[in-house]
Amino acid sequence: MLAESKSGKSLFITMKRHDGRTKPIPRKKGNQVPRASTSGENCCLMRVTLGSKKISTLIYQRDMNRFNQAYANVIKANIDGLKKRDKRSGGAAATVASSKTIISSKVASSSPRTPSADV
Repeated sequence: MLAESKSGKSLFITMKRHDGRTKPIPRKKGNQVPRASTSGENCCLMRVTLGSKKISTLIYQRDMNRFNQAYANVIKANIDGLKKRDKRSGGAAATVASSKTIISSKVASSSPRTPSADV
């Protein structure tokens, strides 16, 4: 999928905590907050999407270190497709600052008339 994303498509990678449930917890009467089950092993749900292609996998806590090392190696090997950002001279902040000085100088030059000045 990483090789296909170099052709111009966007690759989306999401990771989130997963408690092992595949169905929602039914609501009980009253305002009781359901507790998360702590009996199972913690795991992480990873989803990768490229256009209409989707891949998902569960990574268990015991495999997390090995997975992170392999994931880092894959990302480092395929990160060369990123585009460098163009550096702007001055940037947008300089343009805004210069326009504020022009406006403030125009306001200062046109002083409001006072009734005592007409007499």
